[in-house]
Amino acid sequence: MRVTIRSKFVLTLVTVAITAAVPLSLYILAKQEKDKIEATISIGRGNTRLLALSMLDVFLKSGGQIASMRIDAIEAINVFRDQRDIGVVFARTIMVNKKNYGTIMATLDITKQESQDTDKQYLNNSELKLSKADIEAL
Repeated sequence: MRVTIRSKFVLTLVTVAITAAVPLSLYILAKQEKDKIEATISIGRGNTRLLALSMLDVFLKSGGQIASMRIDAIEAINVFRDQRDIGVVFARTIMVNKKNYGTIMATLDITKQESQDTDKQYLNNSELKLSKADIEAL
């Protein structure tokens, strides 16, 4: 079999094209993945801030009464139920205090389709991971 200069040139050109295209496509995929992760984190931070401000509003309006706070907290957290399409799967609001360390106000778990924890109302310090300085500041 005779190999001509033309066939060598074509093989070389194909080899160069493949070796140039593969790293470029991997770079583009990695960049898109990084951008998507950053966008998701940004949306999560915004949603967290919005939920925190609405829980502060609920706390101030209820005067610290846990029973009425729970009702309003469940309503406030249900606002995020329709954000399942953009990736919201789980959200929980907890009121941190000295007596119970953490009182669960409302939970949104898209996988269970429930808006409130019925089994557990309080979190202990090991679950919250509060430092001694945090506990003293309460």
